[in-house]
Amino acid sequence: MQNLFHNPVPFSDGAHHTNPDPYVLRWCGRYYCYATDADGVKVSSSEDMVHWTWHGYAIQQAGRHDFWAPAVIYRNGTFYMYYSSNPVGEDDGNGEKMQLATARDPLGPFTWQKTLFPTFSIDAHPVVWNNEVYLFYSVNNWVGNTREAPGTCILVDKLIAPDRLEGRPAPVVLPSLPQEIYEKNRFGDGRDWYTIEGACFVPGPERSFLLYSANCYTDVNYYVGYSWAENKADLRDMDWHKHTLDGSWAPLIRKNDQVEGTGHNTVAFAPNLTDLWMVYHGRDASQPIRHGEEQREMHIAPLEQGMRGLYMAPPTIDEQPVPAAAGIALSELTLRDCEEHLVCPMPETVHTELWLCPKLLHTGARYGVVLRDDDNGNRLEVQFNSGRASVTVLETTGRITRTLATATLPADWDPFVPHLLQAEGCGEAWTLRYDESELLAFTSRVHGGAFKLCAYYSELTVRGLTVTETCSLWGTELARLADHFTVSPALALADGLHGENGCLTLEAPCPDGREEVYSLLADGEGSVTLQIGVDICLACRFSGELVLRCRWENGRLTLRRNGCAEGAPMAVPAGSSLALRLEHGSLTAWQCTKI
Repeated sequence: MQNLFHNPVPFSDGAHHTNPDPYVLRWCGRYYCYATDADGVKVSSSEDMVHWTWHGYAIQQAGRHDFWAPAVIYRNGTFYMYYSSNPVGEDDGNGEKMQLATARDPLGPFTWQKTLFPTFSIDAHPVVWNNEVYLFYSVNNWVGNTREAPGTCILVDKLIAPDRLEGRPAPVVLPSLPQEIYEKNRFGDGRDWYTIEGACFVPGPERSFLLYSANCYTDVNYYVGYSWAENKADLRDMDWHKHTLDGSWAPLIRKNDQVEGTGHNTVAFAPNLTDLWMVYHGRDASQPIRHGEEQREMHIAPLEQGMRGLYMAPPTIDEQPVPAAAGIALSELTLRDCEEHLVCPMPETVHTELWLCPKLLHTGARYGVVLRDDDNGNRLEVQFNSGRASVTVLETTGRITRTLATATLPADWDPFVPHLLQAEGCGEAWTLRYDESELLAFTSRVHGGAFKLCAYYSELTVRGLTVTETCSLWGTELARLADHFTVSPALALADGLHGENGCLTLEAPCPDGREEVYSLLADGEGSVTLQIGVDICLACRFSGELVLRCRWENGRLTLRRNGCAEGAPMAVPAGSSLALRLEHGSLTAWQCTKI
């Protein structure tokens, strides 16, 4: 039986903590949430995204109030907080200016460093893209003095250092729709004021997305929309398109009879490192708005990402399943001198994440992450050397060791603070990311075996170690579906898998204990049928994109279609087979994750 929760998410002290503009950072396997408050930036933490502990304020400053929309990024041992605030006695929100504060601990206390802009600037959102750091933020002075659709909009610029922007901003989302109006006739000259704020970036393999909030945060109609752009090397060169339906307003999430004022979100991976969840604020729609009183509480909801768009169910306070847990999760372990630790058998398709922090010794530190070891002399190891600031991938087969890949870490790298290593393996292919940047890609002949950690004449602490058995294929990679299904004749192209004569079928035994996601695309009208044995459990026509999430667990199938539940769970008789038939469409992506 799945664990369940309901929004707003609970806090360990039983109190209903308001948590506006929640920004979630995952660090060392734990989630930290920073939020708006009149007296400072609130901070909370959680292990599962559902149950939260409030820790008070991460920063407070004498003589200042109305601390708005914090965002925090961790780089090389330091936490950088971007936030806005006002001097005490100044209550006009247009006086908010973005500032930077730093800390060595995610809970703070953060110390003010500088003010980044001389005029109104809010809602920072730092991201790592193509091994560079960029900052999305909102200002009034880009279109605020125009006749048509003046207001707050979102820009992006490169951070050449955590405290310094390059100064070449580019517009991302500008006002254009009547639903974005913050205040009618704001200046008495007939001009309505629009507001686009709360940027949140969601990367994709070919197309990326930027969520934003619009309207007025105090209004019941505050909502989240999104824009999309084809990927380019520099975020500032990407051409963003606001998501609409035939040119009309098409919000991702908005008020209903349960929750209102839905907006200003971040997106984070569930503990299984695979599923996306939106963290946003909302108010209880059954309660009247009490002006001057903060009523925004923290909600979370699953977010479905297709190749072409984003999808969500309407907001709810009803019970729903909690974010998926990882297959293996260790909060912390320490390896002593020349110690080797067996973590678990390593799946053939895997995503693992761990934070590495060796002890400072005068001899330096050398340690290894063994991705595969079959105990027969075949081994794949990623080895770090602090003195040489190097990473080396070593493969041993038949007692012969060779170097598969090497990388040199940045000159300012501090080897003795926690650093994030992410490894994705799919058969022979591996990709390593380090501190959210691409590090190395290589292939290895070592299959199977165990996942191990080792320290060489050093002491190593590993935090937040997570292992999830998962496989994600898109574009030409979908040729590998033949490893999992019996596939009708098809062609794997850059835009997906196309069936011969416009028809594609996939057949396999029903995969109990798995969750699969199929992203389908039809340029005109397509149709899809999902069949278990002789029973058809889904048959529909669609145009555009259709994302099907199939959860196979304990002999039952639960279906979600573009983020929304599709009927009641269905029984799956033992030994059943499944068949997916797609006509006049293509399969653009497939993902399978062990539950």
